Amino acid sequence: APIFSPNDRSNAPMLREKENSFLRKAEEDQIKNNEKLLHKYAIENIELKKQLENSSKLEVTIPDNVSPTSITKTTPTGNDLILYLSDMHIGATLTYGALYEENVNYDIAEVKRRLEQILLRLRSFSKFDNIIINLMGDNIDCCGADGRTARLDHYMPENMDARQQMNAYIEVMLWFIDTIIANDMCNNLKIYSVPCGNHDGNFGYAVSKALLAIINAKYPSVYTEMFEKFYGIYEHKDHKFVICHGKDAQHMKKGLPLNLDEKSKIMIYEWLDSMGIQGDNIHIVKGDLHSNNLNSCKKFDYRNVLSLFGASDYSNYNFSRNSY
Repeated sequence: APIFSPNDRSNAPMLREKENSFLRKAEEDQIKNNEKLLHKYAIENIELKKQLENSSKLEVTIPDNVSPTSITKTTPTGNDLILYLSDMHIGATLTYGALYEENVNYDIAEVKRRLEQILLRLRSFSKFDNIIINLMGDNIDCCGADGRTARLDHYMPENMDARQQMNAYIEVMLWFIDTIIANDMCNNLKIYSVPCGNHDGNFGYAVSKALLAIINAKYPSVYTEMFEKFYGIYEHKDHKFVICHGKDAQHMKKGLPLNLDEKSKIMIYEWLDSMGIQGDNIHIVKGDLHSNNLNSCKKFDYRNVLSLFGASDYSNYNFSRNSY
């Protein structure tokens, strides 16, 4: 049982005394804290005054013999262009119910229209010394196996069969090359192509091989190279380029990522060392993900390039939406 009750009036004087003692103690503590703060602010004020006095004594001497450097204006020469044509997916279409439907009418006329926009843009520049075209894989949409991907894991909606895709790709790319040469857009033209598209596979390799052979027969001065491995390496001036679609056909469980993670960076570092690729200006360029992205590290830069077809539902859902 309690010794006293709050309602017991005999304990009221004791409770008031305790309350008064608590209030007196709180007031004393507040006064002490205020005195400490005032003392602190007084010291800071003295220090600030000293700093202002010292800064007012600083003298800045401006030399009178400083003059601008004369830089001779030069006319730029040797302008070069590197064009990445990746994931053209000729023959592909999107069915009703897709997340975005900007590619529903992606027929050969639309492919040609998009390539023509590139040509018009190139024509707005002065003549290039070199134009390098990199064909980055998945140029056509199927591998020739009844409209399935190269891994044969699913069927794809298409507006052309395999033979029509092959003929359309060769036709439109010959028109593209003919236009560059007929309009004298460059002094030298080089075309590189990589295999191992996850859609067109070996069929895409054969189609690109046929395209380059036709170009060589028609224009012997145009340099072409079809790389046999899933990647290709070439040098231009003091730059080294490694191009690929994004995944080999046999050993890699997953394709190279959109962003350069530590695992991929270490793997590429070790691979560059094994290939003897050293120095500055090393560029790793890939397609596959239909997305535009650039990462840099000390040894190289790592770039994903856009798709001429545009963003697929897969890339829209898993990465970010990009236009063609």
